[in-house]
Amino acid sequence: MGFFNHILGYNEAIRGVITMEKAIITIRTLLPGEKEYIELTSLGYVTRQDKEIILTYKESELTGMDNTETTIILEAAVVTIKRQGDFVSILEFSKREPKMCLY
Repeated sequence: MGFFNHILGYNEAIRGVITMEKAIITIRTLLPGEKEYIELTSLGYVTRQDKEIILTYKESELTGMDNTETTIILEAAVVTIKRQGDFVSILEFSKREPKMCLY
């Protein structure tokens, strides 16, 4: 089982099935040089579709990105973060190859 599959708890049984559920999403970030995590909790949705898990939530004033929706797409070897609204960006992280993006 691959690294991302282990984190996601990927299960072959969900392949081909699309489900969307309301969710409480907590994002923890450790910035370089910092000792404490920054944590943000939002209400959003989790969707399971084929081999992807998709998290969607609205940013808050606390992040400075209100009026922005964030979508995190988790695949076996790639994580993509898309932002739409007042702030628009696409970040892609891959186990297999480095990615270039503007943030």
